[in-house]
Amino acid sequence: MRFQHTKCGGEIDVKKRQCMRCKKKWDPISFRLDPIGIRPMVDKKGRPVPGGQDIKKLKKQYAGWADSVPGAGKFAGILPKWPRWARITATVVFVVVVVTLILIFAVN
Repeated sequence: MRFQHTKCGGEIDVKKRQCMRCKKKWDPISFRLDPIGIRPMVDKKGRPVPGGQDIKKLKKQYAGWADSVPGAGKFAGILPKWPRWARITATVVFVVVVVTLILIFAVN
């Protein structure tokens, strides 16, 4: 994940804990506890930008219809990038396990 210095707008080098624009440097403790000066970099939709990727190069990894449903795009963006058959199988297994547990505890 990439971070941005809010006061100057520069990107922060996480390994050195230093802003690349204004050269401000943080010690290890204040780097973790600075809620005002350091913000995670996000794209236009509010998703965190992974390290090493430019904001313009981000490509969505989910179906286009998910953007039309409020919250579906954000939820779909955090799901694993599995093939369709694996996602369907995992969903069916999860539902079967939940129903089985409910039936076991309902009988007792």
